[in-house]
Amino acid sequence: SPVRKAYGNSSYGYFWWTMDYEINGKNYHCKQGRGAGGQFIFMFPAQDLIAVVTAHNKGMGDMLHTLPQRLIPAFDGER
Repeated sequence: SPVRKAYGNSSYGYFWWTMDYEINGKNYHCKQGRGAGGQFIFMFPAQDLIAVVTAHNKGMGDMLHTLPQRLIPAFDGER
């Protein structure tokens, strides 16, 4: 559960983040585990989709924003 509003449309609570993404005019709710250097767990409950990413980037890299934009259309039937 969100405990604190973070930035934009994201919230944080108990080591987990929540964030909503707008992709092709639709909103997608995502729960995330985030680690340094690009370690992520993306969970999209409505799509029954979980993606785990391991990377080595300085900082978070751009994966936080690019993965949902590329992944969701492939699993939601929209291209």
